[in-house]
Amino acid sequence: MKVFKVGVDEVGRGPVAGPIIFCFFISFERLSVFDFFEDGVLRDSKKCSEKIRQKVFSKILMYQKQKKVDYLLLSRDASFIDTYGMRAATISIFEEALILFRKKKLEVSFDNFLLDGALPSCYGNVFIKGDEKFLEISLASITAKVSRDLYMKEQAAFFPLYGWEKNSGYATKGHREAIVKYGITELHRKTFLQKILV
Repeated sequence: MKVFKVGVDEVGRGPVAGPIIFCFFISFERLSVFDFFEDGVLRDSKKCSEKIRQKVFSKILMYQKQKKVDYLLLSRDASFIDTYGMRAATISIFEEALILFRKKKLEVSFDNFLLDGALPSCYGNVFIKGDEKFLEISLASITAKVSRDLYMKEQAAFFPLYGWEKNSGYATKGHREAIVKYGITELHRKTFLQKILV
């Protein structure tokens, strides 16, 4: 199947707990920004309210049912990040994605890939603040953010002391204090906690 564009963005590079999640957002035809954002303004997922993100994501799911779009979510957990580092996590995710694209018989080329920010340019065209310039990157950003936030809320039910339902694993004051008081979990990135655990 021929692909129009693939927007790529990630969420979770900076938190001290939880996975990094990449979204490869696939459009099979040209999309209008107004189909997803009523004011026609593209946004970085971190600059959207949760309400707006959920509204946009519901539209993504509607278009997915119509087979106009699709998306692929790939992640690496804290253990992988601690063992191999963030760069290796990023490269391994891209390599896995390319394999999955071939298995799904999706026709993509270098020029189809639109990457946000500091992602590896060997996999496609990289754009600083790409989520504010290209619809597919913006939708990838929102899909990844919604998915990761939901995952961290689910994990908060098993680890209720760290406030992940609110901080999504970022090193907020309350999260840092909980780490010092209660220790760490298997979802924490030890290599990100050296200053906190001194």
